[in-house]
Amino acid sequence: MAQDTLIPLHQTSDIGKYEYFVFHPKNEHEGCYAIFDLGQESFGYLELELTAERGTAVDIAHGEHLLDKRVRCCIEDRNFADRYICAEGRQSWMMPARRLGCRYLELHLTRTNKPVQIHRIGLKQVSYPVKPRGRFECSNELHNRIYELCTKTLELCMHEHYEDCPWREQALYSSDARIQALCGYYAFGEYDFPEVSLRLLGESLNSDGFLELCAPSVQSTTIPCFSLIWIVAIHEHILFSGRSNLGNEFAQQIDNMLKSYISMCNEQGLMESPQGSRYWNFYEWTPALNGCQKDGKAKIESPLNLFLLESFNSAAEIYKYIGDKARSEYYSLKAEKLKDTLSSMYGSSELLPTQLEPQPKQKIYSQLTESLALITGIPQKQSINDFCKNIVYNENIEKATLCNLLYVYKAVILKSDYKAFVLEDIAEKWGHMLKCGATSCWETIKGAYDFNGAGSLCHGWSTVPIYFYYSLILGVKPLEPGFKTFSVNPYLEEIEQASGEVPTPYGNIAVKWDSSNNVFYVSHPKAINPCISEEPGSLKILTEKY
Repeated sequence: MAQDTLIPLHQTSDIGKYEYFVFHPKNEHEGCYAIFDLGQESFGYLELELTAERGTAVDIAHGEHLLDKRVRCCIEDRNFADRYICAEGRQSWMMPARRLGCRYLELHLTRTNKPVQIHRIGLKQVSYPVKPRGRFECSNELHNRIYELCTKTLELCMHEHYEDCPWREQALYSSDARIQALCGYYAFGEYDFPEVSLRLLGESLNSDGFLELCAPSVQSTTIPCFSLIWIVAIHEHILFSGRSNLGNEFAQQIDNMLKSYISMCNEQGLMESPQGSRYWNFYEWTPALNGCQKDGKAKIESPLNLFLLESFNSAAEIYKYIGDKARSEYYSLKAEKLKDTLSSMYGSSELLPTQLEPQPKQKIYSQLTESLALITGIPQKQSINDFCKNIVYNENIEKATLCNLLYVYKAVILKSDYKAFVLEDIAEKWGHMLKCGATSCWETIKGAYDFNGAGSLCHGWSTVPIYFYYSLILGVKPLEPGFKTFSVNPYLEEIEQASGEVPTPYGNIAVKWDSSNNVFYVSHPKAINPCISEEPGSLKILTEKY
């Protein structure tokens, strides 16, 4: 459990007594107010100790910023405030009904014209008892600070299950959980927690073949591609943890889900985006991809089919891991056929439109679509270099927001010339948050101004840099479940030196390199084997088993 953020706790010379703030309401109707800064994003149970007369009303708002000079306690249909009615005299109260995620607390005192003493106020912090088994540090201090920002954010979004954010929703989404788990495998070496979260999502399967939008819950809306992402997350869990139990447990369900989606495909094998009030065909927080413009007309969209392709590839791997050769081969063939179909949709164009059928008057292109196409291995007439050039520099495509930079970065690092872009982009976007005083990662780069003032300043899906610090700078990736075989291919161009430890089920892989003394060092458990495909520059490679 983290240290409590209770304010103030300064003892006076009289042992057992505390200093306090005294507030003098002008009258019982106007009252007075005060704002308390917890110092950083925090999560827990609200605690309050005060002295007041009976009947005094204490309205307590909580929020993440003070851009309006006050805490935003009411945003559209959301209310982030609670009321406590005082007893007589000195009293302590902890709100048992819900936990809060915030940095600031704003108190309004009314129904009294007598002084009110606030002895202490804050949050009794609650967090999942995760231990950071992973470690990363490098010669660039900005990236070290970003790493700390991201790991702190991950911890703030871990309670009974992964949460998208501790302030606004505290909900489990499969897309968010996939990113949180992927980064958490590296930072924490934690496998039990993501397993519970993925199981909760899997158990929310609806009769239409799609998972509920959040779990555990029953929702009126679902996002179709999030069900496909859940299958990818199961594959990654097996790959990092070495545990096949989720694959075995959901083997039949994954098959049923994919067969359901295949039944939604046309003669070409392209999946039609589900229509109706239940289906929110969301892919990205940009106007062209947010799925908010519903017209009820049948559409075939490339992002959904690319996510379907990614899930085919993941299903093939899952079935291979659990020894189901027939289904593994079946989904491998499905993936190859869909690859060929999507490849043909490019035609003479160098970009794949977001909407394939019916062809719109104005075609829209996106970083997300092109990145997914490159990651999933769609055959192209253009070179990988030209592909990456379009993703990074083409001004006519919709740019990805923070969460989908996972796909953008994974795509462009396939070409070594664009690896520097990944680190530069991370430094620009997450460095901007730090310059603005962030103590956790924002939901989007717009911060608190996004979503009509409801933008989250602590969002688990924005911890993407963690994945690339380990997989790109340290260069360590699992090739077989549980890192039984792992690749080591660090990026040495932009960073002078780096070191870290990558957790595995067998123990940590230690990596250290320094371009100034030409030494590249790898230490790993005897049970696992490194695959160093090419010597990293002119560095001398030293490996050690323990």
